[in-house]
Amino acid sequence: MEEIKETNNANDTKPNFFCETCKYVCKHNSSYMKHLLSEKHKRKGEKKVYKCDKCEYKTNTSHWNLKLHITSKHSTIEEKSKHKYYCALCDSIFFSQLFLKNHQRSILHLNNKLTKGVDSNTLDENNLEPNIENVNEHVKRELKEELKAELKVELKNELRKELMIEFKRRITECFA
Repeated sequence: MEEIKETNNANDTKPNFFCETCKYVCKHNSSYMKHLLSEKHKRKGEKKVYKCDKCEYKTNTSHWNLKLHITSKHSTIEEKSKHKYYCALCDSIFFSQLFLKNHQRSILHLNNKLTKGVDSNTLDENNLEPNIENVNEHVKRELKEELKAELKVELKNELRKELMIEFKRRITECFA
């Protein structure tokens, strides 16, 4: 038990007791003692371990990590592709759209993008490496599409701002 502050002032509303384990804060000793006996406090002190029943994997962070592990390591491609945040190019799944987008901008993903689908038309017979011109064209097309999408969003936001400014100006004129 760690006391934050001792006070004798009955009107003082600042907490007196702080639980380091749970970060629970309260004003009265009776509330603090009740907290120490609670299930919440008991659970916080020990982390639950989530184990995969198909391999040796285990995690104590969350059941979502276990779920992601099972989906990514023990599922078929068909099952993975049903996942909401699935990268078909790399056969990977992610927790959120943000993680998927970060992945799609990563070197690993770009490397897969450049080498997947490399066929006899994009190979140079002398060194069997992808033809740089074809790869560059592919990357340019991809970046051009991404840039177009980003510009559309920026344009819409700018247009909204301008419309709001004009709307406020007209409202001000009406009431002036």
